[in-house]
Order: sequence, then structure tokens, then C-alpha cells
Amino acid sequence: MAKVATGRAAALLRGVVTQVDNDGVVVRGPQGVKAPKVVMTVLTGTPPSVTVEDCIDTSQRVPVYRDTGKPFSAPTQSPRYVKTFIAQQPSAGGSWVIADMRSERDRTC
Repeated sequence: MAKVATGRAAALLRGVVTQVDNDGVVVRGPQGVKAPKVVMTVLTGTPPSVTVEDCIDTSQRVPVYRDTGKPFSAPTQSPRYVKTFIAQQPSAGGSWVIADMRSERDRTC
């Protein structure tokens, strides 16, 4: 996890992975990530960071129980929404990692 996420983003991802594992759920279907775009770049902070906004489309992804393949009944949500990521470069010349993220389900794309 440390290679791709840190801070709040790592905690959110661990929580999701733990929850779906505990529920015995897997998701089938295409990833649903459209072409990301850099919305704003901030290079003056320490560490340097960028904000990336992406359109997520989960309309063809289906959560199912791992053992039976039967559909998992998830709360109804918009299948297309904006997801915003904050990426940081913790060390000069190092790899960029996701430090924070939020799903904006009230914004369609």
C-alpha cells in the first residue's frame, strides 16, 4: 500500500479492502476509469502535490459474493461520479503517491 497511497488515502483504501473481504464480495466488470485530467497543480507546498480529478463510471461493474457469484445488494448510487485525488511526492525525485481522495457522488461527469 505504501507504494501507491499514504495518509488518509491509505486508511480509506485499507478500510474498503477490509470491508469487502469481510463481506466476501468481489467486483466484476471493467475498471470504469475514464481519462483523468489534472485540474490544478500546486508545486509550492512541502511535499509537492497535485490535484487530479477523474470521472468514474461503475455502470458495468457488478458486486457479487466471492463464493456463490450471487449479486451483492449495495446501496443505490449514481454510477457516474467525479473522484478527486491529491497526489504527493514525499521525497525529491521519489514516486508520487495518493495522499487523499474523495468521491463526489453529487457531481456527475
